[in-house]
Amino acid sequence: MNRPNTLKSTAMPSDLPATGLAKQQAERRVIRQLFEALLFEQVIGYRFEQGQFYFTLGDIRYQAQGYVAGFSRIRLDQDSIVKRADPGTEKATAKDQEPANLADILRALPTNADIKRKLSEQLAQTITLCQWNAEHLPPRRHRAQLEYAELESQLDEGHPYHPCFKARTGFSLADHQAYGPECANPIQLHWLAVRRDLIQQNLPSIFSHEQSSPALDDLHFWQQEIGLPGWLDIQQRMNTAKLSWRDYTLLPIHPWQWHNLKTGALTTPLANETMVHLGAAGDHYQATISVRSLINLSRPEKATIKLPMNMINTSSLRKLTPHSVCTAPAISHWLAQVVSHDPFFQQYPLLLLKEYAGVLVNEQAEDRSEDWPSALRGQLGVIFRESLTPYLQPSQQAMPFNALYAEESNGQPLIQPWIEHYGLDAWFTRLIDVAVIPVWHLLVKHGLAVEAHGQNMVLVHQDGWPQALILRDFHESVEYVEDYLAEPSLKPDFEQLNPCYRNAPDDEYYWMSSVEALRELIIDTLFVFNLSELACIFERHFSCSEDTFWQAIYQRLQTYAQQGHCSQQRLDRMPINQREISTESLITKKLADVEEDHFHHTIDNPFAGLPPLSV
Repeated sequence: MNRPNTLKSTAMPSDLPATGLAKQQAERRVIRQLFEALLFEQVIGYRFEQGQFYFTLGDIRYQAQGYVAGFSRIRLDQDSIVKRADPGTEKATAKDQEPANLADILRALPTNADIKRKLSEQLAQTITLCQWNAEHLPPRRHRAQLEYAELESQLDEGHPYHPCFKARTGFSLADHQAYGPECANPIQLHWLAVRRDLIQQNLPSIFSHEQSSPALDDLHFWQQEIGLPGWLDIQQRMNTAKLSWRDYTLLPIHPWQWHNLKTGALTTPLANETMVHLGAAGDHYQATISVRSLINLSRPEKATIKLPMNMINTSSLRKLTPHSVCTAPAISHWLAQVVSHDPFFQQYPLLLLKEYAGVLVNEQAEDRSEDWPSALRGQLGVIFRESLTPYLQPSQQAMPFNALYAEESNGQPLIQPWIEHYGLDAWFTRLIDVAVIPVWHLLVKHGLAVEAHGQNMVLVHQDGWPQALILRDFHESVEYVEDYLAEPSLKPDFEQLNPCYRNAPDDEYYWMSSVEALRELIIDTLFVFNLSELACIFERHFSCSEDTFWQAIYQRLQTYAQQGHCSQQRLDRMPINQREISTESLITKKLADVEEDHFHHTIDNPFAGLPPLSV
């Protein structure tokens, strides 16, 4: 593996006095991440010699200091990316080299004009929001000491790989201040009364089958979720509007989404009263890192709710995939059964934040009613996810996993106090046991792959010492192969959950055609785009090479195998030491501007050449 001179910290300086400097730093970061993605995904080729990358985009030649890290990840020093002198000229001097320019890069990208325009807008928005944060938010300091909700707001770095890490299309600066997680302002939900025949839902019921009815289930559910004061307020508004609970039910909507849709796609439903706006009411929430998932500030033990927002961030439109909303509780119940039945997860604690309820303006409704605009598909719904607060002991704290590779304003790693206290080897060994082994066991023992990246993982710790792993956000990300499931009888009856699953092909929803897809999901999310960021921090700040980092993980997987937690036959079907592996191409997909997920490229594997895992 090629090793660099140590790269500079990518943290913003804590004493940014000038608007120009803040914007310049933000633009340089965007350029760095854009080039890292283009090089990593082989959109453009490069030559690497003595710590320098040489590459050409369009008719401009570039040079940058950096190195090739584990899983072929490209790491560039963002202040070293320059245009090179034209070919044929004498050896370039410093005067012949100019900083890379984002406009030049966008013009030369291999895609059409419309995609370039959209990408330009999203990158410009990313720069603007980064600049605003640098100028208005306090410096990042001592974040390892913060409680979970406060930490969610202060992890303002954004995605470490994707260049559109704060795209948030449609957000004004006023929206950013009101609804951006960095600003941590309280958010009160708006409420719609929606005609029942437009609603599809999966709610927990406390009633027996004989007693239960849709209205009765709804009544109890919403009373519990909204709380008595908010419920009485909403009930009064329904009475004033002469709306019968028999004919209507409730749906929360993010205030930004409400203002975005009320004069557009919602115009007809509001006019004919298939939907009625009841206004803002109930508890106050705070945006999390994902923007659209909201923590309950008024009652922290109550659900975190996930709402669709008609915006693009990183590479995706942040709607709710319709089929998954009401399937979410069944997926969570399945995973919870698997974990609770296995005593392994007592030794290596794995906690699940279950998605216990889902409500959707029915994706099928447009087939039955002219009142339903198809533009609203996936734009109105909610998923209720358990709060992590009840899972924590009084001495424990929780931290989003991406905080582990964050840096403070002074360039110091957020986790540095922990490393200094416990020692790198002891702390890292413990982290592998807590954060890697449970995900691996869920895969090779039970046949279930989850999207275990920074946003979906939460580390439970006590004074920085890892205690347990919390996983969340399952409704779209769980994958399995039928003949690799250890307990297929626990699997949900998907065909009964949604007609779209009937006779659906492999690789479209949750069931895959090959265990290779499961391996790719785990390697991509847990290693390539997650732990690789921690490996970078270890090498830059703690003199732990990436080779050592990945070998320590592989050795721990080998120890797991030798302890007999999984059969050799199952391990043989999930090899991870191939010389080359396939990984998702995120920026390539962005340049293609399509919904399909069939964009992959081949990368080197740092586990290559290591002995196969064996019992």
